[in-house]
Amino acid sequence: MMNQIVNENTRYRGDDEPARLDLVFTRVQINDDLRYECPLGKNDHVVIEMEAEVNSAYKIGVTRFVPKYNPREEGKKDWFNVRGARAKKKRDEAWKKKMKETEI
Repeated sequence: MMNQIVNENTRYRGDDEPARLDLVFTRVQINDDLRYECPLGKNDHVVIEMEAEVNSAYKIGVTRFVPKYNPREEGKKDWFNVRGARAKKKRDEAWKKKMKETEI
């Protein structure tokens, strides 16, 4: 259900009759602390200030539309250790070969 929260006239132009032209419709509960401030510059529309709680709507959107990322940790450490062991073995073999060549 949508709620219209602006209850006062928002446009005052010269001698014309004031009108409610600016409307805010929302499904999210906005605090009733709606403030009507003076127009900016030469504008004839009132500035409407309000505070809205968007954090809950943001969290709902994230959980609904952002895919969940579950990194696969299993086997990752084993792969790294096996690869590291192979590299160390290769290094040691190369070092031994080099040492044999320099002994002669």
